[in-house]
Amino acid sequence: LQEAAVGSSTTAVESSTQSTVLDIDEIGKTFMEKYYDLFQNDRAKLESYYREYSCLSFEGQGFQGPKQIMNKLRNLPVKSIQHTPKTIDVQPSGCGGLMLYVTGELRLDSTDNPVRFLHSMHIVPLEGSTTDFWINNDIFRLQV
Repeated sequence: LQEAAVGSSTTAVESSTQSTVLDIDEIGKTFMEKYYDLFQNDRAKLESYYREYSCLSFEGQGFQGPKQIMNKLRNLPVKSIQHTPKTIDVQPSGCGGLMLYVTGELRLDSTDNPVRFLHSMHIVPLEGSTTDFWINNDIFRLQV
């Protein structure tokens, strides 16, 4: 994910053999849908998205590495969390990844009143992939 055109929902990707146009908005949306689905239905599988140098800031608390991050995500004080994204903004990053900024609503333990949230991630492709990513930075805040 090199050579990006900012201000556009597509970006040109240069490889050693060809140039490909990617829809970064679709990549970001697909990534977040999969992430939130796993968060709700099989949270333990999120560990594969994090590396030793991955960082999570969750409501101002910092965590680094998959063990610390997953310990936090597994031990949240609610049993069920359903994310409903309202907006997803995507920008190419200078190191070949994507910056994702999500706003939306959470339903906690099937309550009727949703809580607003902000979620920002920097995702990096696995070995030049355009479909598989790991999370370098993850920042989450509730808007109460």
